[in-house]
Amino acid sequence: MKLKTSIICLILVVVAACSVQQSLYKNETTIKELRQNASATVTNWESILASVNLYDEEYKTGIPESGIRGRYALYKKYFSISIIEKVVGESIYLKGPHSDRLDYDSQTSFGHYNPLFVKKLGDNLMFLFKNETFVKNMQAHYDQKLKQYLRVYYLSYKVAANNQEIMDGYKDAIVNAKKYEYMDGRIKGPSFYLQESFRDFAESLEKDGYDVYEGFTCPGFWIRRSIDGTADEFYEVLKLTLQTFDSAFINAQE
Repeated sequence: MKLKTSIICLILVVVAACSVQQSLYKNETTIKELRQNASATVTNWESILASVNLYDEEYKTGIPESGIRGRYALYKKYFSISIIEKVVGESIYLKGPHSDRLDYDSQTSFGHYNPLFVKKLGDNLMFLFKNETFVKNMQAHYDQKLKQYLRVYYLSYKVAANNQEIMDGYKDAIVNAKKYEYMDGRIKGPSFYLQESFRDFAESLEKDGYDVYEGFTCPGFWIRRSIDGTADEFYEVLKLTLQTFDSAFINAQE
């Protein structure tokens, strides 16, 4: 009987601890501002599109419809680095080349995310996503603008996260860029090291109807997150988002 009682007490302690952890970073102001900024993005989407020149040299891309650069140019009106830091209450980066403007040129460093920022963001999104009206109002925008992109992140996690061989190669490419040359030396460096490391993955995704450029670039995100130690935290936020807006897809994968 004592053993049974002890087991029950242990279960209750674990449940209580999990409940505290789930709500540890809940902040009603953060949830409100995330909701308001997301809603404002959707409401003003057409005016945002009309006001942003995606081919501006600032964004350093010839294909702004793919990947993060064009998307950040559009979403930063309500979700710039400084805005989201203020909303969440934590710095996004612990170190790296980025300020409120992302540095797309750096080949010698990358942004190291603040794990506390990711945890606080994830906790508050968990509560926001329980708002059925919010989810319903965001669903169409998600399906049109984000669904395929976030699916690629999910699929690329499985091939890139904690891949020690590529993590080591990437770090070496940052220090010794000339060792990693392609096209007879016309291109080189860590970005192209990652591109070639995931070429087979990207081309296989393209056959399944995904954007090949995103198939090249999304795995690199997980390599960098594996190095800075935030891969697991980001993966949890990603799964939460997919479970909310794309449940059929994620349920089919697991």
